Amino acid sequence: MVNPVRFRPHGEAEQRRQMQDAAHQVQSTPQLNGTPHAVPVSAVPVHKIVVSGPFGAGKTTFVSTVCANALGAEQVVSDKTSRVKEQTTVALDHGTAQVPTRGGQRAVTLFGTPGQERFSFMWPILGLGMVAYILMVDVSRLQSQAQLKGIMKRFAYFAPQVPFVVAANRWSRTAISAPDLARFIGVDSSALVHCDPRDSEESKAVLAHTLELADARTNAESPGSHGHRRMGHSNGGRA
Repeated sequence: MVNPVRFRPHGEAEQRRQMQDAAHQVQSTPQLNGTPHAVPVSAVPVHKIVVSGPFGAGKTTFVSTVCANALGAEQVVSDKTSRVKEQTTVALDHGTAQVPTRGGQRAVTLFGTPGQERFSFMWPILGLGMVAYILMVDVSRLQSQAQLKGIMKRFAYFAPQVPFVVAANRWSRTAISAPDLARFIGVDSSALVHCDPRDSEESKAVLAHTLELADARTNAESPGSHGHRRMGHSNGGRA
């Protein structure tokens, strides 16, 4: 469960300053399993992955499921979205975990973004240095699917070459097929992965897959490769 840090009500400018300070402080502190450690960052490669998506899509749950001591900054929801959940992330969720991959254990540091549009100025701040990102969506809510389109456009603008996957939460394939969901969101169906953020194994499998996409991009851009691959299956497949 995410250990919450709640912001006191302030004016919008002051709240933005607090949120930006919190993000910069967390991103400058090396962590392992959510706890500061003394090992030099260069000694243990840590891969930064951002988890974003609409309000209530399951981002905080995802981070808290895979990170033993996840940290978060939350605020009580007072608008009409309180019907979806009582609190929302206003700065970030953060944690670090060991993820089993075909190449062995990999250290991943996760940064979960706020989902509401009014906190969107945090997205590029948290995206600095990420090797890939995960876009979560609550498929059972049409509004969540529609909101994801705008978030995708923002990430495509400030991180056009960074690979991503779309993690579909509460997805009933009998209600909507993969091709139909991909067509509505605006991605190739290969970008879709089913994800119950409450399931540790499933969530870590999504992380492992995301790391593979990041590795593919790195290998494509490394010296000796046959040129830079443009965005396609290696980045989650934007349509």
